Amino acid sequence: MCFPGIPEEQRKEQRQVAETQPSSDADNINLSCSLSDEEKPTIGVVFAFYPILFKPNENPNNESEFNAIKKRQFDDNYLLADSRQRVIVAVRLVNLDNWDGSVANLVTATASEHKNDGVLTVKLSNSKAGSFSYNNQTGDKVDIPLSEISTGINENLYFTTSDQIALTSITGIISNSSCLINQRVNTQPNHEWQASITVGSRIINNGNIGYDVLRLQWYLRMFGYLKNLDGNNDVCDGIYGSRTQRGITRLQRRSLGPYRVSRTTGQPDDAAENDRFTGNFNGICEENTVSEVRRWFDRGWAVPLGRFQISNITGGSLREDVAIDWNNIVTDAAAVNVTLSPYGDTLRPLRWINSAGASHYSFHYAGRAIDINQGIQGSHRVRNTIGGRTYWTLYIKVDAQYANQNHIVEFTKNDNNQTITCWQWSGGREYQIPEGHYLNLTNLIQASGRFERISAHTNYTTSYNGQEWWHFQYTIEKQRTFQDEVELIDSTYNEQLLRNRGWNTDAKLDQIPG
Repeated sequence: MCFPGIPEEQRKEQRQVAETQPSSDADNINLSCSLSDEEKPTIGVVFAFYPILFKPNENPNNESEFNAIKKRQFDDNYLLADSRQRVIVAVRLVNLDNWDGSVANLVTATASEHKNDGVLTVKLSNSKAGSFSYNNQTGDKVDIPLSEISTGINENLYFTTSDQIALTSITGIISNSSCLINQRVNTQPNHEWQASITVGSRIINNGNIGYDVLRLQWYLRMFGYLKNLDGNNDVCDGIYGSRTQRGITRLQRRSLGPYRVSRTTGQPDDAAENDRFTGNFNGICEENTVSEVRRWFDRGWAVPLGRFQISNITGGSLREDVAIDWNNIVTDAAAVNVTLSPYGDTLRPLRWINSAGASHYSFHYAGRAIDINQGIQGSHRVRNTIGGRTYWTLYIKVDAQYANQNHIVEFTKNDNNQTITCWQWSGGREYQIPEGHYLNLTNLIQASGRFERISAHTNYTTSYNGQEWWHFQYTIEKQRTFQDEVELIDSTYNEQLLRNRGWNTDAKLDQIPG
């Protein structure tokens, strides 16, 4: 180590002090050395971290509203691995002559001191974390002529994150200069200027705080997954609390299925099967979750409130796709002179009802369940036990002229003078179905695979409503929670409305529907 322009005894003393200082990369200002005896200034380089973002509790709608945040908002330099979060890496040349060791007292070097002589090479220790861009240079290393730092500070070096979770250090080496030496300098934690900066990304979990969380919240807010309890878009504060965690969980869960709407038009914009999330819905923002967030941003997707319209059917209302498939069944039944209406229930108003046999999480609330006419003429019910639960097969008496139609069966007495055993709720009586031709209505409804019967309640022998033989529900793309299901049918069915209507806890909103 050399100290030009310093008496030999003082050089020896400073050399001994320097050799006892720690050698971590984070504490280095790397300089090249001139061996000339002519006194020359000692010039070093330090860096500052200016995220291009916004401050906590600001809520810009577009990235064009982002600014370089020069006043530190968080202790760490974590960024989101979305391949687009950018920071300015400010470069500062400093005069180390007569420096007292305090970073706060570093003095910016002037052009007359460093003579615009030499090149600063800035490097990343790990290119997986991101890359630099400086003028026409990109990659994990850029060369900045000192002539381009003539004012002592240059703010034209950018670092952009990759899509991988990784950390990197940013360091600089000055070379080809006649006035610079190698010097080891201790810098203070969390000061604006550092001899080396560590940046990059991490797995984000509950309790984390930082610029990465702030940007993640900005995305969630844009998609409609970050909400205040009053239903308005939540402020972005950079704190990964319970609401941010819930927003990520809901995004992950929704992304497993197809349903999306456009942020600009509100119209359906569903994801193809090979374009869906394949990770876990655990509220932890890992690499694949960040990739999914980026996909929602790039595709212009939003939470699919009101993804489906409601369609009227004879005697009720259903979700539009459910109505189409149900009307096909109605047509097939009518072909053998069987009418399924008037219905006991179709789309149910969104309110918490305490009624015997009525589920608070029924598919009726989502417009994807139908209760057929309980007074349908010529109906008989056969009990089936499957997996310890009771289900029903429904037979409807039809004329013999329909004998060759699909799902028509004929019952005749066997040698024991029996046909098939049916069950009647009144009195709990079993009886033999009368001879004749019957439509197997259960088979007709379930044949397409789009509707299913449900099991009777365990109290069906004592509670009429517990029988549920009349209830059929849509099977396609069942959602994993009640909230996810009902929000699809009305753009006003946001979380706050559901809470106001009685589903006032996370546990209720997240209940499996049915």
